Parts: sequence; C-alpha cells; structure tokens
Amino acid sequence: MIIGACLWVPKTLWNDLGGFPEWFHTLAEDMWICVLARLSGHPVRAIGESGFNHRVGHSLGGGKITGDDRLVTSRQRRAFSERNKSFVMVMTYPSPLFQLLFPLHLLLLTLEGAALFVMKQDFQLLQGIYLACLRSLWKERRRLLGMRRQVQTKKNISLMRFFSAFQLTPYKLRMLLRHGLPQIK
Repeated sequence: MIIGACLWVPKTLWNDLGGFPEWFHTLAEDMWICVLARLSGHPVRAIGESGFNHRVGHSLGGGKITGDDRLVTSRQRRAFSERNKSFVMVMTYPSPLFQLLFPLHLLLLTLEGAALFVMKQDFQLLQGIYLACLRSLWKERRRLLGMRRQVQTKKNISLMRFFSAFQLTPYKLRMLLRHGLPQIK
C-alpha cells in the first residue's frame, strides 16, 4: 500500500474506482484505493523518494515512532484504523479466501483487544476501539456487503496475484516485535 499523503492516482483511474466512500471518514483510505486498484488489475507502485515530508500522526495523534524507538498512537486513531481496515477487507478481499481470512481477522482483533484490556486494565480501550469496530461492522454490514458485490464484479486479477502484495506476518505483529507495546493516548 502507498501512504495516502504520497499517493498519486491518475484522475481517470480515480473516477473509475469511485474515489473514497463518503462515509469512510479517515485512516486506511489509502489502503482502500490501493487494494481497489489492485483488485481491478491496476498496478500499485512505490517510487524511491517523493521529496514530500509527511508529518505522520499530526492530525489524529500517534501512528509514529518516538525518539526512544517506541510506538505512540491515540485511541481515536486506533478506532478509525481498525474499523476502516476491517471495512476494506469486507469489501475487497476475493472469495474464497475472504471467508477464511475474515473470521481469523475478527478473532485476532478480539484477542488483541482482550490482551490490551488485561495488560492495561482499561475497559475504555476495549470498548472504544475493538468492540466499537465489531459494532460498526455489524451496523454497516448491509452497506459493506452491497459494496462488496459491486467491487467484486470489477475484479480483474487472479487470487494469487492479488494476495502477492501482502506479507504473511501482520504489520502490527512486526511493529510489536520491533518497538514493543504501543503507548495509547
């Protein structure tokens, strides 16, 4: 995926893909457009340097590595991120792997929320991020499944090629192993 602050999309492709859903809000919109482009058979490429200096975490706080090599994020950022990444999975992941991966995603999300609750003794983390994500998925299920039907009809890529851009080890796990448990403000 290409970070949204540095994402360049030809206007014709943007129009073909339909841009960002109005209700999507913020965070993971770059994932949405990149995954949608890949699913439609368009390449997604990163260049070496853009010359653009993005201030990660400026608008919602967090999502960045501090000087002492720790990850800092905010509850609001985590809530939007988990919700929108889950929405992207529902709408774009091709079958039959969607039916296998999405329940696994929900299980891991629930376990992550439970583990953070136990470690930090903070019910607001569990409720405001993880349970909120599950509630949003349930509340928006008809809209998401309707968009999924639309998106999947435009699929122009093989299952193997679609998933070739993804890494087996989840990004959050790699970040946890590298930087430790995030500080959540």
